[in-house]
Amino acid sequence: MPTPGEGIRVISFDGPALDATGLSELLILEDIAGKWAWDHEDDREGGDVRASEICDIVGGTGIGGFYAILFSLNLTVAQVITSHKILQNVVFSSDDWERKDTNGCVAVLRTALGQIVEEMGLIVDLDGPFLSKDSLKCYVCILDDLHVGCARSLRNYRVRSSKSPRCSIRQAIHATLADGVHLPAIRVQDEHFVSASSGFANPSYELMKELPAVFPKGCELTCFVNLGAGCSQLVHLTARGSWEERAKRAQDAEAVAQNLIALCGGLGPCYFRLSVATGIDVSMPKSTDEILRIVKSLTMRYLEEANIKIHLDAAVDTLTKRHGVVSLERLGT
Repeated sequence: MPTPGEGIRVISFDGPALDATGLSELLILEDIAGKWAWDHEDDREGGDVRASEICDIVGGTGIGGFYAILFSLNLTVAQVITSHKILQNVVFSSDDWERKDTNGCVAVLRTALGQIVEEMGLIVDLDGPFLSKDSLKCYVCILDDLHVGCARSLRNYRVRSSKSPRCSIRQAIHATLADGVHLPAIRVQDEHFVSASSGFANPSYELMKELPAVFPKGCELTCFVNLGAGCSQLVHLTARGSWEERAKRAQDAEAVAQNLIALCGGLGPCYFRLSVATGIDVSMPKSTDEILRIVKSLTMRYLEEANIKIHLDAAVDTLTKRHGVVSLERLGT
C-alpha cells in the first residue's frame, strides 16, 4: 500500500471480444514488464514478472477483468498468457461456444478454470471469497443485468464509499465473462450480473474514480497504464461475425482513452494508453495456434514502431521512479 507522498501505479485492461484478441494486451504488458526488470537490473524476462511488482491496483472489464483477477492471484505475466490460451482452447474454441449452448459454456468454463488452477500450481479455492486483504488490489467493472447502463463493480478489497456484492473468485470470473449469449448472467446474492465490455469496454475512467476511496489521503497518481486490443480500424479476416459490434466496442474504448488524455494532459505525464494501432478481428474459423500467431504478429509490429517505443519507455520510467505526479484531488475523481 503506497504511503502519502508515494505514487500510485495502476494497470487497466480493456474488454475486447471474447476470443484471442485480448492476448494483445498481455503481450504489451510483457514488454513493459521486461523493460521494468531491465531498469531494476533484474535478469528475469518480462513474462516472469508479477503485476503486483509493478502496480498497486489492477482493473479490467470483460476478458480484461479475467486477466485482472488472475494477476490478483499472484500469477506471472507468462502464466496469465498461458491461462488465456487455455481459455481459448477449452472455451472459445468449443462446440458449446459455437452453438451458444449456455449450459455447455458454463461447464467448459469450469473445466478451463480447473485446468488453469492445476497447471499454474495455484493453491486457491475458486469457490472461496474473492475478497482478500493480502492480494494485489483488483477492480472488475461489471453490469447489473437489469440496469445495463449502470456500471457496477466487484472488488477484492473494501471501501467505505461503495459496497461490492460478496462473491467467490469463480463467480467474479463468470460475471466478467458473461456476455449473455454464451455465458448467462450470474446470480450473486440477490442480483444478476453480466460483463460490462459492451458499454464500458474501457473501464479506466471508472477505475480512476475509484482511487481516492482506496488509497490514503495525500497519495498521488504516478502512472496509469491503460492496455487495449485495437482501435476501430479492424483487420478483417472474415465477412462473417459481429464486425459492427467489435468496431463499436473498440471506438467506445478509444473515446474513453481520449477523454482521459484530455483530463490528464495538463496535469503531468501519468496516463499512458497502449493499444495496437490496427484492431484485430479473428472471428473466421481458424486453428487456435493460427489465431494466436496473427494476434502476436500484429502486436509485435505495433511494439516496434518508433513512437510506441518512446511511449513505452516513458510509461516504464514512471512505473520505475514511483514519484507522485498528480494528486487525486486535482484529477477531480
